[in-house]
Amino acid sequence: MQFETQLHTIYLLVGPTASGKTHFCKNVLIHGLNKAYDNLNIQYISSDDIRRKLNNNQNLGKYDARMIETSHQAFKMLYHEVDIVTQFPINCHFAIVDTTGLTTEFRNDILEIAKKNH
Repeated sequence: MQFETQLHTIYLLVGPTASGKTHFCKNVLIHGLNKAYDNLNIQYISSDDIRRKLNNNQNLGKYDARMIETSHQAFKMLYHEVDIVTQFPINCHFAIVDTTGLTTEFRNDILEIAKKNH
């Protein structure tokens, strides 16, 4: 697979659970970007990974009650992390956000972070 993209891009992968977002990110997108460019700062930000971290890195399933209970805090952290990695002096080359994120509000919030940080 060949990629045409610009540096300092936020890839926002949204879709229903089990639609292949994480597989695509980890096995296609990140691999393809690393092949196309040298010495990249790629930030992979996953709402599921953040929820697991908040639950003491337990290997919990997406539908475990503890994962669902930490969603509000996880998304606060997700927004904060996207904001930080796209700001100077970090200005990562690519930020990849992997989440269900089906609401228009969520997508608009990420878009506002992108605009703010150019």
